[in-house]
Amino acid sequence: MSMSADAHGAEWDAENGVWVGERAVGVSDEELPDPLYVFGYGSLCWRIDDPYEDLFDAKVTGWRRRFAQGSYDHRGTADYAGVVATLMPEEEWLAAGLVLENGDEPVTNGVVYRVPKSDAKRVIDNLDFREKGGYTKAIVDATSLDGSRTVRALIYTANSRNPLFMGSPDSLGTTAPAAIAERIYKAIGPSGPNIEYLFKMAEYLAKVGADDPH
Repeated sequence: MSMSADAHGAEWDAENGVWVGERAVGVSDEELPDPLYVFGYGSLCWRIDDPYEDLFDAKVTGWRRRFAQGSYDHRGTADYAGVVATLMPEEEWLAAGLVLENGDEPVTNGVVYRVPKSDAKRVIDNLDFREKGGYTKAIVDATSLDGSRTVRALIYTANSRNPLFMGSPDSLGTTAPAAIAERIYKAIGPSGPNIEYLFKMAEYLAKVGADDPH
């Protein structure tokens, strides 16, 4: 089993494409928002397995969503990785050398839900396991689409330092749209075909009227 460590000291299981211990790394439990809000920008837009008391569509500015994260554990396998969405600050995409659209404001639409306090620990455990494939916990400001409120929310970001990030020359491959599209078309994992993930993401964005050229 091949191992490497990230900035948090967590070890990576390269054979299975997950953090050792099968939990996402990142901010500690003491740093989590209270009450616990979660911002979902990928599969959480259409599938929330956790209990929640409040749910609304929201946006995060300064961060950009891209299909740039290899998936061994959900939408692909170790033999043929799928590719799913990640959310990173604009400057991190630029530092990774990924070409972005010119002139458009980095805004990502998604959903925010508030977790009941009594369920917070169980929800974090569930999300840490669900997002174990290279994702790191971080905190963002998420604003409802009508602008009426802004909350501090937990996100899971597959940043450019994780071993399955697809934005570097020595990673799983190019981030050219045609190559990403081909991988999405072919990959199938424990959570189903990769193309299903793409179509459900597109359906959600259409529902909220979000224009996302990528």
